[in-house]
Amino acid sequence: MHKHYYFIISLLLVCLTARLSAEVLGSPAVVTLSEQISRLDEAPPTEIELHQTNTYRLQALAEVFFENEQLKVYTAYPNPASNLATIDYTMLQPIDAKVTVSNVLGSAIGEFELSLGSHAIRIPTNQYIAGVYFYTLSINGKIMVTKKLIVKH
Repeated sequence: MHKHYYFIISLLLVCLTARLSAEVLGSPAVVTLSEQISRLDEAPPTEIELHQTNTYRLQALAEVFFENEQLKVYTAYPNPASNLATIDYTMLQPIDAKVTVSNVLGSAIGEFELSLGSHAIRIPTNQYIAGVYFYTLSINGKIMVTKKLIVKH
């Protein structure tokens, strides 16, 4: 069922991009859809954004995991994951923040430092045994929030 969903979304996005290209720009736009469409098994695209450079960029946005005046972190996608899970974030001011991935026993199996700017954490779930894991956001050594990540192969 998910494959059909991704195919329909990708087809709609290609059609929408072609239409916007012709109507808004009057000439073909530089479209960066091919890479994103080829990665549809990683995350369903949910937003098209028009940049000042007249290019279209597909942006996979998940729900907000944590947000304050310094940092905005989105939930991991896809969830469940098989090969790779991604956590997008934006850090506006330098702070000591990290995401730690733990198994169900609480043992840390991955730690990712966050840096200033807009970035994405790539969690190599293909290296994990199928099961339930947790990812935790810590700021200045204080645990802010934890969420579940399911890995299946």
